[in-house]
Amino acid sequence: MAAAYREFNTMAETLEQRMQWLQQAGEQQIMREAASNEAAVLEERKRLARDLHDTVSQQLFAIHMSASSLPRLLAERKEKADQVLEQLIQMSTLAQRQMRAFIAQLRPMELEGRTLQEALDKWYPDYCRQNGIQGELDWRLQEPLSEAKEYQLFLIIQEAMANIVKHAAAKRTKLIVAETEHQVVMSLQDDGVGFRPDQVQSGSYGLSTMKERSQKLGGDTEIISKPGSGTKIRVTIPKYRSLKGT
Repeated sequence: MAAAYREFNTMAETLEQRMQWLQQAGEQQIMREAASNEAAVLEERKRLARDLHDTVSQQLFAIHMSASSLPRLLAERKEKADQVLEQLIQMSTLAQRQMRAFIAQLRPMELEGRTLQEALDKWYPDYCRQNGIQGELDWRLQEPLSEAKEYQLFLIIQEAMANIVKHAAAKRTKLIVAETEHQVVMSLQDDGVGFRPDQVQSGSYGLSTMKERSQKLGGDTEIISKPGSGTKIRVTIPKYRSLKGT
């Protein structure tokens, strides 16, 4: 039994080392991709700036012109004023959707020069306030995270919050970043309309993207939801003991 016990411990230790090497390889790949994509990011920002000018800025100009005509129309032609007001609502809704789509494409500049906790302390309450949501942030991590883990977690949180704003009609969200002995856990809960996950098309709600990001680090992403009961997104990333010589 003693020999079998030693053999089992050796196998478990070897498996953990292999898993850590895989996670480290994933982190290195993430950072290589981030570095090699800097030029592409700058070009993408230029494209987004052009698109913003061609879409949202024109929508805002049209909204301004329509709003400027409302006082006169209200005084002279009430029926026409009602039509213009309805157009204003439609144009502002479209502009808001377009802006959110552009924002979702931007790289998380909030992380540059900051830790994940520092970035979330600023970005999360600002994002909630801008979208009329009461947000609560609960940070429970004691150990520092690698740059790759912080990068991927921030992108996942951004994607999840964008989905809440677009689809959930939520009034409150709670973001928890915590850890157990063996893993880092991020959970994001909202009180929105919820949905049936089995009826969501593959790739919808950004689930496939969030899963891919966590899986690069050996982790996983799951969504727990049902109609009328809100949605919870839970991301787990394993922690491994440091290897000797690394």
